[in-house]
Amino acid sequence: IRTLQRVTERWEINPGFSDLVFKVLTLKGSTMSAKSKKCVLCVDEMSIKAFLYYNTVKDQIIGFHNTGSIKTHEPAKSVMVIMIRGLHDTWKLPLCYFFVASNCSGYDLQSIIFNVFKNYPVFLLMLK
Repeated sequence: IRTLQRVTERWEINPGFSDLVFKVLTLKGSTMSAKSKKCVLCVDEMSIKAFLYYNTVKDQIIGFHNTGSIKTHEPAKSVMVIMIRGLHDTWKLPLCYFFVASNCSGYDLQSIIFNVFKNYPVFLLMLK
């Protein structure tokens, strides 16, 4: 377990969708039974303290509103995580996360969920 933790600590996962996460999901799905693949898409949003951080490696400021398609210079006050969770087995995997300045609008949420299925059809195949 500790070896896996050390390896995944080096993964750089930015706000929005990550191809790496969907590759991991595909690998996990290839070893699961049909019953284990049954899952639900969950959305969780929680408040965070507005904080801006300068990433020297990327030469950018982290902590602004960023929903993947819309970026503003408004400090984020919430983070929204979209994950899948097994219905019959106890597994869950975060798919993506976004910083939002206020509560996520219904339009943004709809757009994000549709982008999961549009951009990652492998995700749909894994669930079959």
